[in-house]
Amino acid sequence: MQSEWECMTIDDLFALREQMQEVLGAKLQAKKVELERRLQILNQQSSSGEPAKLRLPQARNSRSAGRDDFWICTLPLRAAVSADSIATLSF
Repeated sequence: MQSEWECMTIDDLFALREQMQEVLGAKLQAKKVELERRLQILNQQSSSGEPAKLRLPQARNSRSAGRDDFWICTLPLRAAVSADSIATLSF
């Protein structure tokens, strides 16, 4: 049984290739613009001395294998704060 690609003519394959290049080019350009915009924001914040604003993930009703609480591991904990008190927090 031949695959769909093997059944296509050379001209059809080149036309498909050109379409793919156009779509990928547009998507890459959009991604590049977005990354440059984000980089510009970071550069402005670092040059003005403002710390970058970080947001904690929004709480969700459903839990997915504990991934919602990954950020707790990165919080600096003081001796007065226990893991049990963090577990009782509601968001």
